[in-house]
Amino acid sequence: MFETGRIVGAGLGLDEMAAKLLDRLLADVAGATSASLLLYNPFGETWEIAGRTGGEGLDVETAADLVAAQSGRDLFQAKLDRYVLGVSLRGDAGDVFGYLLLEKAEGGPFSPQE
Repeated sequence: MFETGRIVGAGLGLDEMAAKLLDRLLADVAGATSASLLLYNPFGETWEIAGRTGGEGLDVETAADLVAAQSGRDLFQAKLDRYVLGVSLRGDAGDVFGYLLLEKAEGGPFSPQE
């Protein structure tokens, strides 16, 4: 929590802050091989990858299709060619503005401990 607060409070640009937060998240979640930050652009009504670390990760079209299929759920796990764990990011009004996506290339699905 402290390290995350330091990263957010450092006044970094979005790309650099996202990269540092995703690196931190990837290091803390055993089994995860990549992490992505997917943000909704309300002006273009599109999803965009704002940051990625680790392996190749999902392309924006696959990620957008995946979150659309989840109907705004806060937490989901899906199996594509690898397991994906998604956590919604919500604004003050409760609207979803993004997702943190973790991917696991090998083994079974993410466990509660991971």
